[in-house]
Amino acid sequence: GGSSSTALVKTTGADGCPTDRRPFHVIQTADSSTYQQWQSRMMYYHFLKQQKADPCSEMGGFTRLLNTFDGGCLNRLAAYVTPPSRHVTVRSIL
Repeated sequence: GGSSSTALVKTTGADGCPTDRRPFHVIQTADSSTYQQWQSRMMYYHFLKQQKADPCSEMGGFTRLLNTFDGGCLNRLAAYVTPPSRHVTVRSIL
C-alpha cells in the first residue's frame, strides 16, 4: 500500500486573518480612583500593544465600565458610565 499525506490548509479572510479565529471583547470594570485610572491606562496600553503586534489575534475590542463618574477620568480613555448596583448577578457564558 501507498502512503497518503494530508496537508492542513488554513483559510484566510479578506483581512488576511484565519477565518476560524474567535475574537473576544475585554470588559474592564473600574471606579474613578487614581489607582484604578492608572490601572485602566496600563491595561489598555498593553491591550493595544498586543493587538498591534498580532493584528490577527483574537483580541477584539476593549470597553471600560465605570461605576462612578468623575469628568477627569474620561480624559485619556473612553468609558461607559453606569451606576453601581447593590444586587448583582454574575452569569458565566463559558
